[in-house]
Amino acid sequence: MKNAVQLFLEDQFDAVVVLKDVNKYYFTDFVSENSVLLLFRDNATFFLDKRYTEAAREKFRGTPVAVADITGVNPYEAVREELVGRGATRLGYEDAAISYADYRILESLGMVLVGERGSIDEARKIKDESELARIERAAEIADTAYSAAVGLLHEGVSEKEIADEIVYRMRREGAEDVSFDPIIAFGENTSRPHHVYTERKLKAGDAVTMDIGAKFKGYCSDMTRSFLYRGGKNLRYAETYCTVLEGQKNALKHIKAGVSGRVADAYARDFITRAGYGEYFTHSLGHSVGLEIHEEPRLSERSTDILKAGNIVTVEPGIYLEGEFGIRIEDMVCVTENGIVNFTKAEKNMCLE
Repeated sequence: MKNAVQLFLEDQFDAVVVLKDVNKYYFTDFVSENSVLLLFRDNATFFLDKRYTEAAREKFRGTPVAVADITGVNPYEAVREELVGRGATRLGYEDAAISYADYRILESLGMVLVGERGSIDEARKIKDESELARIERAAEIADTAYSAAVGLLHEGVSEKEIADEIVYRMRREGAEDVSFDPIIAFGENTSRPHHVYTERKLKAGDAVTMDIGAKFKGYCSDMTRSFLYRGGKNLRYAETYCTVLEGQKNALKHIKAGVSGRVADAYARDFITRAGYGEYFTHSLGHSVGLEIHEEPRLSERSTDILKAGNIVTVEPGIYLEGEFGIRIEDMVCVTENGIVNFTKAEKNMCLE
């Protein structure tokens, strides 16, 4: 099982029960609902109903993953029988992820429950080559969709129309889904970092922000570009844009393994603050991306995370002037021992004529 062995290195438990869907996918590369994954040191049992059993048996044939059909039975009773039959007494569980109701059910199994203390989340922080390849492909899809959307901009087109086109283009390029609903904002709406797209129509001179991401084989991407649409000589926008861009460049230049999330944030924030815009940079510099769009580690003023090679993080400083415009520039990068590999290739243009 991918990365499962490290859960048993400290000999805390005989088995680990996995209930969170995204964690089940992490270990198995198999999508399922209302299922239970039971991990042992050298093998696993996947409890699934008939919606999934045929596909699962085909996928896991010749692997150490057994498939158990739980159609019409109590899945937790099946789990208990498996644990008792294998002499397990100490059961690990996702202490940071499951509901109290699920915890009470696990209590009824008669095992000694031991929280896995974030080991799964810790493992998910560092992406292996397969994960990196999927994330990079997700970034390529988002770049392609962004370029297509920019080519469709014209006076009178709405935020919603551009958002819909981006979703279509991503799926056409091979995405199974979007990482999140596209954030498409025109004009004064760009000052809202998480604006929900509307029927607001594009006009000459408008600021534009596009924050988008694709999902490819389970893994997400995230990118943002801001620019002025046929804005002519808008010196205030130009000054603000250059401040955001230079703040981002400063952070990208210094991020590498061993740098803390707090220090990474400061590379951009301190520059923006010195330029007089500190109070308008209202969110953290970035977050990790993987099976979920927001993961650990974080790049923020309060972060205690230390970056490691194989982390994927966004670097997305922004300045938001309420009622006027906002600017955010976001790249998604892979942390290495000596710096970063930038997965986001879309151009950073201040103006689009």
